[in-house]
Amino acid sequence: MDTSNASSMISPKRDHTDTSSVVSAVSSTVSSGSVPPLANILSEAGHKTICSGRYVVLETLGSGATGKVKLGIDTVTGEKVALKIMGRRTNSKRQGEQIKREIAAMTTLVHPNVLALKHHVEDLPYPKSDGTFKECILLVIELASGGELFDFMMYTGAFSEPIARAYTSQLLSALVTCHANGIYHRDLKPENLLLDSNFMLKVADFGYSAIQGPKGGMLSTECGTRSYMAPEILSHLPYKGGSADVWSCGVVVFIMLTGNPPFQIAGKGDWWFNAISTGNVDRFWRAHMRSAPKLSDEAMDFIEQMLKPEPEERASLRQLLAHPWIGGGGVMSDEELEEEMGSRKRKVDEEKFRERTKKRMEKAAHGEHDRFKGGRG
Repeated sequence: MDTSNASSMISPKRDHTDTSSVVSAVSSTVSSGSVPPLANILSEAGHKTICSGRYVVLETLGSGATGKVKLGIDTVTGEKVALKIMGRRTNSKRQGEQIKREIAAMTTLVHPNVLALKHHVEDLPYPKSDGTFKECILLVIELASGGELFDFMMYTGAFSEPIARAYTSQLLSALVTCHANGIYHRDLKPENLLLDSNFMLKVADFGYSAIQGPKGGMLSTECGTRSYMAPEILSHLPYKGGSADVWSCGVVVFIMLTGNPPFQIAGKGDWWFNAISTGNVDRFWRAHMRSAPKLSDEAMDFIEQMLKPEPEERASLRQLLAHPWIGGGGVMSDEELEEEMGSRKRKVDEEKFRERTKKRMEKAAHGEHDRFKGGRG
């Protein structure tokens, strides 16, 4: 997964670093109120690399075209963070623009459901294994240790309406703040919706965002993920960022509640989209409900308000937050949500561990097969 996607900060791959020893060393110094030189902490932990004179660099969490994301420890607070490290000279002009947009958006936005950018350095000399340094950009980002919302859908199935309602409310609340600041995400999807340690939602990956200012305006760039794109974008028409984000939200909510996407793509060649665009909404729902969980009338109407083919007919964020499905349904407490998602997280971790084990075994078997073939005379 590309590190331009903040979701690559999840599911760490273990290397030879003893993470627990670093955390213990840093935590003990923080709690004592006196922080010794970084060299002492790193020596105790058997680790060498620091970033920006403050962050201990640990295991790799993800990597991709723009660089790597590593687990880090803030030696001032003892807090775990995600360190997004990107080479200044190795990224294309387009990737560089995405990085600038991400920094600008995350610097502007302060909301409990938006992933927080804690610190950034645009000219960091990052140490390489050969003793030289590489000029990098460093983003120090809030660690979303709960994982991607996508994994919960993939491995544990559709959400109940109370769970989906809780996350939809958090997502809409975050977007109200984004849009009020003239920031339009343009790539909303479950992979870019992360969960913290308490399973609260965090909107991430603002690399494709449009930053226009509060008055907004029409946009023209086709970007994002096609299966979540609004029909006006796919039709190469000028579009409003707010309406496009609402459409993507509709797709996300549909998947949360049914476990499947509403259609493959919002275009004329798609049967499901054609049913909606020609006014055959009942036909659309009848076809989906053959295999999906039964939804309340309020839930279906809520989704319909977001998936209006004509952007000017789509509900606004304020209207959606006032919809009976959000305000009139059962409210799940934070404690109940944490308990339910904690149970699902255990299943996610078990399934992902099983997948990793299977891949390692297949790789080992393939290597043994190649060795056997290579040994033939």
